[in-house]
Amino acid sequence: MAQAQKERQAGLQRSAEIVDQYWKIQGQQDRSLKDFSDYIRGNQTYTGPGGVNYTLPAGQTYWQDAQGNIIGSNDPNSVVLRKYPICTA
Repeated sequence: MAQAQKERQAGLQRSAEIVDQYWKIQGQQDRSLKDFSDYIRGNQTYTGPGGVNYTLPAGQTYWQDAQGNIIGSNDPNSVVLRKYPICTA
């Protein structure tokens, strides 16, 4: 009886490990497919202040103004925009 319980417990543990590995792989595939989709569409995901994610057109430098507006610019030397950098492409 004790041997059967050990085997059952070991089987449950193996099943849990398999399920955990499955979901880990699914998460990796989801990220890869999103990255590819963004690449095809010419977008890039940026992380702004507070961990907020923005999907914006790739190839520009982005800034956030005092009101929280996201501003894209091809001129990173702009004096007005240099105050609130959030990310660069």
